[in-house]
Amino acid sequence: MKKAEEAGLRGQDAKDLALLQTSEIQPISPVRLVEESTLGFLRSLQERNVTVFALTARPFAWAKGTLNQLASLQIDFSKTAPRIPKDTNRAPKELCYQGGVIFLRPGEDKGNVLVKFLSVSKQSPEKIVFIDDKLHNVESVDTALNAAEIENIEFRYGAADERVKSFDSQLANFEFHYFLLHKVFLDDKKAKELLLNTLK
Repeated sequence: MKKAEEAGLRGQDAKDLALLQTSEIQPISPVRLVEESTLGFLRSLQERNVTVFALTARPFAWAKGTLNQLASLQIDFSKTAPRIPKDTNRAPKELCYQGGVIFLRPGEDKGNVLVKFLSVSKQSPEKIVFIDDKLHNVESVDTALNAAEIENIEFRYGAADERVKSFDSQLANFEFHYFLLHKVFLDDKKAKELLLNTLK
């Protein structure tokens, strides 16, 4: 969005361009776990038949790509995720639900959508534990679940904070444009080598 704004675009135009560019690469990007212990933790919950599902602010069009990315990590939320009863016409228009993952439009309030989903799926949880890397989502879910009188506890996930702080916009921009031209994903090491040769 900052790049779009630097080019003179504002408001929704800047958001739309950022989403268009992200849509070129995000759904097909190789992914890895931030922490290797995550997979074992999820599986231990599912083995105990604990209801586990995901909630993500991604465009509906990214659903298939996201599920493929999860499958590449051997993560399958559908194993113990809620089922939407057949007598329900459809999920709320704010979300789409596939493979145990709720996809909601970017900008939608996660807390409100979660409460609507629980109603549609006819879930009556004793307690909800919610984990998200963005503080505003943690606060949103806390507020919505408290209002719905559902016992809850939230955690702000920070294991990737250092990686986010070390983000190199020049390097990322080079990698992105290289992908658009060659449909090849570069790791940082290779990108730095190519970038240095380009700048010589």
